Amino acid sequence: MKPTVMFCLILTLFLCTPLTALAQWTGNVNLLVGTRTLHEDDWSPLEEQTEFGIMVDFRPNNWPINLTMECTNAMSEKSRFGITLEARTLELDVGVKKIFENSSVVNPFIAG
Repeated sequence: MKPTVMFCLILTLFLCTPLTALAQWTGNVNLLVGTRTLHEDDWSPLEEQTEFGIMVDFRPNNWPINLTMECTNAMSEKSRFGITLEARTLELDVGVKKIFENSSVVNPFIAG
């Protein structure tokens, strides 16, 4: 599933949920843009890939841990000897996260 599709599904879920129900939940949405570097022996010449992703975690206010979902998509394209090479990697993760919330700007967490 493309990250933009996943983002739209999550946004639709939040927009369709009554505001009183949302007030009983907390969570985070993080967007990721970066580079994924893969092992050169296996992926050369496409070992450097541009990566986009979305990370979402949420929980009811009375739960001690958050449920988390992540979707990342990385891609690279190069031309060699007149042939276009393309590589893509897609990663979907589901897990739990404990966020140690305090009043500071930084909140450490453990996830798996």
